[in-house]
Amino acid sequence: YRIQTIPLRLVDHIATGSQVRQERRKRNLTLQVVSAAAGMSVVYLSNLERGKRYWTEELLKRVERALENLS
Repeated sequence: YRIQTIPLRLVDHIATGSQVRQERRKRNLTLQVVSAAAGMSVVYLSNLERGKRYWTEELLKRVERALENLS
C-alpha cells in the first residue's frame, strides 16, 4: 500500500490522517506499534491521524515505511 504523495501546500491533513488511520486499522496495528516503528510518540501519531498536527513529506514517508515493514 502506498499513500499518494502530493505537494504539501495541497495536502488535506485531516483526510491524510484519516487514510493513515484506516490503513493502520485494516492491518490490525495499534498506534503504539506503528508509532514505535515510525520513530514518534503515540500522542504525535494520534494527533496526525486526527488532523491536529500537520503532515510533512518526511513524516508521511516514515509512517508509510512503518506500515509496509509491519505487514
